[in-house]
Amino acid sequence: MPRPIFRRPSAKKSVSLMHRADWDNPDANWLEEHIQAAIIIHLRQTGAAFEVGMEGVRLSKAQRGRAKVQGMDAGKADIKILLEGGRTIHVELKRKGGRVSSEQSRWHDKIRSMGFEVHVVFASCPTDGVDQVKAIIEDCDRR
Repeated sequence: MPRPIFRRPSAKKSVSLMHRADWDNPDANWLEEHIQAAIIIHLRQTGAAFEVGMEGVRLSKAQRGRAKVQGMDAGKADIKILLEGGRTIHVELKRKGGRVSSEQSRWHDKIRSMGFEVHVVFASCPTDGVDQVKAIIEDCDRR
């Protein structure tokens, strides 16, 4: 039996578990955090160098103030993947039907103008997100 790794609150605030066996089911109500967790698991398994921010974590008003002072701003990419040769790929995750916010769009434009790569991944399920990120990395490795 697959090991449960995700907890998703239902409308009744009870917890249902998402199993790896379900990762390729686009009909499930996947959240961005589920897709990101699957991508992070893949990156860890491959030994990739990456970093993620805390921008997606819900914070109190006081915590948001402290986080902003420390450099956590809205719009930053969800995952930064570090490649050979000093290259960095910024990956913004969206579930299918999601949209890029104006803050994210401004940030993407700014760092693209500086020569960084930014990819927005619209994933229907965790497997789709992992496959898209794998393809992005492989494409960058070929260049």
